[in-house]
Amino acid sequence: MYFESFGKAPISLTASQSTHMNQSNSTQPRLLIIDILGVNRARVRRDIKSDISDAIGRLDIHWDGTGKIGRIDTNIK
Repeated sequence: MYFESFGKAPISLTASQSTHMNQSNSTQPRLLIIDILGVNRARVRRDIKSDISDAIGRLDIHWDGTGKIGRIDTNIK
């Protein structure tokens, strides 16, 4: 997914193919890769995604239940 932020750096968000089994036996992406202009890349565990939200604004990730991102809501700072 790709977001153009009004006059600021474009940000692309891609779910990695890396998945893990949680206690309920459902698979979910383990990492979210944030790539800002191909320079600043951070691998972020789903449970600490708030650490990067301060850098780019609010980041809400909605999983579709099949291990893929269903929707991403964000406000780019």
